[in-house]
Amino acid sequence: MTSSNEKSEQLIKKIQALPPDTAADVEELINCLFARAVAESQKCQKIPASFPVDDAGPWPEGLRLDRAFMYGDDQR
Repeated sequence: MTSSNEKSEQLIKKIQALPPDTAADVEELINCLFARAVAESQKCQKIPASFPVDDAGPWPEGLRLDRAFMYGDDQR
């Protein structure tokens, strides 16, 4: 497995081997990718870290939520 530094060096060598006009396209692409990454990180930061929670207290004693209790035994 290649390290991050090795991958970076390989990319730099490939970019340096490109003709100048193509290298400019690569730079534009990198700038777009970087701007997208920055925008995504800022979008994640806008999400509140906590949300409101309403506490209605403990469940009432004897509360039943089964279908037969709520709708009757005929299961309709």
